[in-house]
Amino acid sequence: MALFESLGVPLKTERGRRVFPVSDKASDIVRALTRYARDSGAVLVRAEVTGIETADGAVTGVLTRSVGEGGGQTASGDEFHPADAVIIATGGMSYPGTGSRGDGYRFARALGHTVTPLSPSLVALRTACDVSSLEGLSLRNVTLTLRKRGGRVVYEELGEMLFTDDGISGPLVLSASAHIEDSSPELYDAEIDLKPGLDEATLGRRILSDFAKYQNRNLCNALNDLLPSKLIPYFIAAAGADPHIKINSVTKETRRVLLETFKRLVFPIRDFAPIAQAVVTRGGVDVREIDPGTMASRLVSGLYFAGEVIDVDAYTGGFNLQIAFSTGVRAGASAASGAGAKK
Repeated sequence: MALFESLGVPLKTERGRRVFPVSDKASDIVRALTRYARDSGAVLVRAEVTGIETADGAVTGVLTRSVGEGGGQTASGDEFHPADAVIIATGGMSYPGTGSRGDGYRFARALGHTVTPLSPSLVALRTACDVSSLEGLSLRNVTLTLRKRGGRVVYEELGEMLFTDDGISGPLVLSASAHIEDSSPELYDAEIDLKPGLDEATLGRRILSDFAKYQNRNLCNALNDLLPSKLIPYFIAAAGADPHIKINSVTKETRRVLLETFKRLVFPIRDFAPIAQAVVTRGGVDVREIDPGTMASRLVSGLYFAGEVIDVDAYTGGFNLQIAFSTGVRAGASAASGAGAKK
């Protein structure tokens, strides 16, 4: 944090110790790091890496292919850049528009490394129920509970979320997604407490008060003080109630079901959103094949790893960036000094 402040990027700390630029612009971080690299004497080469060359179990250099101004490849062939140390810091499979297309995994495999199964993490979730009518709706100060069907709660937090055309997203959902076992998102339910600040008794009294106030209205027109208007039709349907029933005809049993729905609106999960939309990639180069003291490969001398290409991931809010920065500093210092390289 002190480094970024010194580079002219003021930071802020939000709930959950999540750190962001005050500007909320990732581009400020990119510009600061690029300027820092250039000012430190780094030479930036605009080319596509096609492979890492080795001889006798040690790195000898990198092969690149030139990239034209429009992003296309030239026909000039590959160029060899001699090097006795190479750091693979290519990121994961997420946001391929940034160049993070999984190349690092390909390089690592070609050099004998194990890459653990890859899946999205910190990603929106697709629901088994149709939520298209709620697209664009944001909910604040709600509690999301992620429960594996059968009863086990794997995540619970108060915060913000939003609905997409085919599911749910936002800070709460992204964090919750990290707790889902890769192969079985369909075994989980997201439960939303729409009124976490009210216990059931207090909420029950509030509902009675509102119903007395709107006793001559239909149910669909009597919940505006408790819910966003866009959510009301979906909420009533989820509770199995008649939207056109007069409030003065609502039974005690219906009120009980409405109260339970306020405290537990369930969205069965169908799947992760595509990995290209994920904040980070879960999985990567097996950490057992990397020396944690130097970030050096245990298999190839002069090869180092940093960042998301490694099988490590964390919550949103700067934690994955911290992993990248910390492993990057260690890998850079080790590569420069030859630390971890086999003699």
